[in-house]
Amino acid sequence: GFLHVSLYQQGESSPLGYMDVSEPTPVWNTISIFPTGLTNDETTGKKLLSVVGKGSGLSFTVQVAEGASEIALDVPLKVHVQGAKVSVFQFIPPQGISDRQLDITATSQSEVAAYLKVSQNYKDVDVQKDLERIDYRKESLRLSFATKGRITLSRVSIPPLTDSVSGWFIGIGLKNLSGDVKLSESKNVTLKLTRSFDYSYATPICVLFFVSFPVGILVSIFAYFLFEESLTKVKVGEDEQGNNIELKISCCNLWEVIIDHWFSFGPKTYSYITGIVGNVLMVGAFQFVFANWYTMIQEGDRDNCYYNDFCYRVACHDIPFNLMISNLTYILHGLILAVWVLILEAKVNLRCKSRAPHVQGSRLPEHILSCPETNIHHLEGGIPEPKNPMEREERKKKENIFFAKVMKKRYCFSIGYAFSWGLVFEGLFSTLYHFCPSRFTFQFDSAFMFIIAGLTVLLLYNGIEQNRCPSSGNVKHPICGDDYQKNFDVFLFFLGGLILPIGFFMVYLFSDLAQVFLFACIACSVVAILAKAKLCKCECECETFCSLQGLFMGFTFIILVAAFAVFKLLPTTNKTSSPENSRDQNKECVIFGFFDWHDLWHFLSSFALFMGAFVIMFISSKAE
Repeated sequence: GFLHVSLYQQGESSPLGYMDVSEPTPVWNTISIFPTGLTNDETTGKKLLSVVGKGSGLSFTVQVAEGASEIALDVPLKVHVQGAKVSVFQFIPPQGISDRQLDITATSQSEVAAYLKVSQNYKDVDVQKDLERIDYRKESLRLSFATKGRITLSRVSIPPLTDSVSGWFIGIGLKNLSGDVKLSESKNVTLKLTRSFDYSYATPICVLFFVSFPVGILVSIFAYFLFEESLTKVKVGEDEQGNNIELKISCCNLWEVIIDHWFSFGPKTYSYITGIVGNVLMVGAFQFVFANWYTMIQEGDRDNCYYNDFCYRVACHDIPFNLMISNLTYILHGLILAVWVLILEAKVNLRCKSRAPHVQGSRLPEHILSCPETNIHHLEGGIPEPKNPMEREERKKKENIFFAKVMKKRYCFSIGYAFSWGLVFEGLFSTLYHFCPSRFTFQFDSAFMFIIAGLTVLLLYNGIEQNRCPSSGNVKHPICGDDYQKNFDVFLFFLGGLILPIGFFMVYLFSDLAQVFLFACIACSVVAILAKAKLCKCECECETFCSLQGLFMGFTFIILVAAFAVFKLLPTTNKTSSPENSRDQNKECVIFGFFDWHDLWHFLSSFALFMGAFVIMFISSKAE
């Protein structure tokens, strides 16, 4: 049989609520009907119940009970919860409610843990066990909070915020999963509903792009102007005049480097390995993070992901779009850096071609037999001159090409490219991590920070010039290197590579293990730069030019310190703490009502790493 039940307001034709039951076999159903609108008018406050049914042995029971209190927009409501009591409130959405996000905020002075749950079904929030129950029907959202918490309903949340006349029920009760909450424990909560983000993405996204991309290009042009001479110098013999020749780079020169030196020959170890590691790690990381986020969506349990709920801006899915898109800065800066490394390599290639005709020699040096790197000594040898003038000219061209290639093989930009790919992957992994941040996924965010720190050390002490011959540079200690024989260098080496990482590990072992990797990486990089910078000699003929280089380095350091200060002093979550304690650090959006302080950390740290890459390459080229 079937049963149709409708609830009407007296004098109104539209039902306030209804239900339909149709079962092929006898079954007993219990369904609650709640009106979608409330009235205080005593003359019209009567309700009419209409029941239509057909079937053998059909029976039903109607129970009338007091409904939930109503809450309105922008009106704070004081709530007192105690023991196992649950306070339930009903919100009747007005027309046009779906054109903005709806923030349901609970604040309190008490640190007693409590639950905030939102559903369109009263039975999900009316008693303690329903409040704590995981809902797999995608009909409710729940989170725990101590001093503050917020659930954001939007057009893409599950359940979604629509212009439907169906009401929302909000339940607040103490968190009692362990069953040890005393009846005397209580909590005073202020509940408030506000409309927030209007889905306007144009302004924040345009500002993010045009500050990251054009400003990044301007910064890179300025860095190229300051450091290009040192990074493109070709050292062959005693003649340095060839380095002063003006060279014009065309797209063909860039394409030649891409074809010949990216995919044909030349060492590309670090660049290739960085790409391989990033892609392999990305596959497993995405599967893990997506599974965690999908579980949160299915259960409606917002405690699975440590979001900054007070600055939560969605787009096409129920994800923190603002926190994820801010990582675009890393990706843009990584690509810009790759282009400038390509330009530097193309210029070195052109300079090698221009210097090749001036290379003289008739034989290879005798010590080539014992040298582990023979390519760099081909410049000191030669090819016998043919007697035929035509053959001599043709042979000279081939010889120039040969010497140019050999000269170019001495200069490897593999680590520079790896640094740029590291920036790109840092942006991708940080985006993936903020898809559903938690204590189990923090390593995806800091993984490439560790790789970038390692590349920093490699770039500082290897540079772009390969010089592996023991007899070159008057190296007295070919195994350890003469730099590390000095006591101060040894001290800095152990300080940056051993003492500081262990120190950070011990300090944060019992509080925030996730930050050990980040702080240790920063410490290792800074100490490595300082150790190498003291060997750097300024050879500028123009004092103003040297001052500009120093100003660029100083400004890079200031940005790094500012980024670190924002990260440390203005946290928005704490993934090593409990979900309710982590929400105590949630903060409102501070930039265009879209970005929070952690987004600013992404922006500043990206610029610091981007500018630092030029500084590191310059220091490695100037140090002796």
